[in-house]
Amino acid sequence: MLAGLKASKTILTCIMDCDLQDPPELLLEMIDRYKRSNGDLKMITAKRKNRSGDSKIRAIFSEGFYKINNLISPIKLESGVRDFRLIHRDALDSILDINEYHRFSKAIFEFVGFKKEVIEYDYIDRESGSSKWNFLKLFIYAIEGIVSFSTVPLKIITLIGFTIFALSSLYGIYMIIDTILFGNDVKGYPSIVTLISFFGGLQIILLGIIGEYIARIYEQSKNRPHYFIEYEK
Repeated sequence: MLAGLKASKTILTCIMDCDLQDPPELLLEMIDRYKRSNGDLKMITAKRKNRSGDSKIRAIFSEGFYKINNLISPIKLESGVRDFRLIHRDALDSILDINEYHRFSKAIFEFVGFKKEVIEYDYIDRESGSSKWNFLKLFIYAIEGIVSFSTVPLKIITLIGFTIFALSSLYGIYMIIDTILFGNDVKGYPSIVTLISFFGGLQIILLGIIGEYIARIYEQSKNRPHYFIEYEK
């Protein structure tokens, strides 16, 4: 896909699957909508009306991915939207400005902004062959998508560390008071449990802090543009 986008020299560029699950006639409607917008639309996207044709398990996991992504990522993705789309040169140049190696295209298309419109269509069975996207590949792709545009997982680690640290500290205080008042038949048990919990939580906090710095290095290494200019006067 990236090779094709870079090779395109036209004002309008279309991305379409070759298995005919993307109805070619929809491209005519995309072009018509672009013309009727007087060039204001920079991206017109196709969206499946439902997940008919997918297995129930795949549909459940797919919907789960979109909900998780939209919960923790600043880039919101719409379920059912496909890569099948018409892209104006302004939006395409911005997409190509994002030169990172691991490219999660669905999020990149949303990240660049610009005025968009969605066309819904009914699911179409592929003409021949079978999809090479099995469950494992889709799962890995989903994980890559989440970590590509969100550092929230690292923040969750830090939060978990603080929670464990706080609970272990409270438990340690409880064990000390309980031992002083009532004693403990197992010598050393209170101190060992308290120290393990305390330092365990402290280690996770430190890992979370290190992770925050790594996240900033990670984001900087992507070298994404700070903004995109649609037009200049």
